[in-house]
Amino acid sequence: FARTSAYRLEHTASGVRVDVLVAGTPLPRGAGLYPSPTELGASPRDPHFIDLRGLIGLKLVAHRHRDVADIVELLKRLDEVRYTELEATLDRSLRPELTRLRRDALEELGSEG
Repeated sequence: FARTSAYRLEHTASGVRVDVLVAGTPLPRGAGLYPSPTELGASPRDPHFIDLRGLIGLKLVAHRHRDVADIVELLKRLDEVRYTELEATLDRSLRPELTRLRRDALEELGSEG
């Protein structure tokens, strides 16, 4: 990896850029501060990564176009049970936007078939 800015790395072989999120630094658009990884919860598969709820919550708060697109792609992969579990654990203030993006994901899935 090569550092391209204070909060971004680039994988030199593939060109993939990676954002480095540092706890306590400002979220985009003045939406507060990035929480610590322990506040977000660990993935049940790998404790070195945050869980899906934490990732989607961060992306909902940041609300950059890339984040919204990422959420739609993630939601396409969730069956109804997993989606309902995710929605139930997400902060209530974020649920309306999640519901809207779930509709978008299901609509896109329908048009891909």
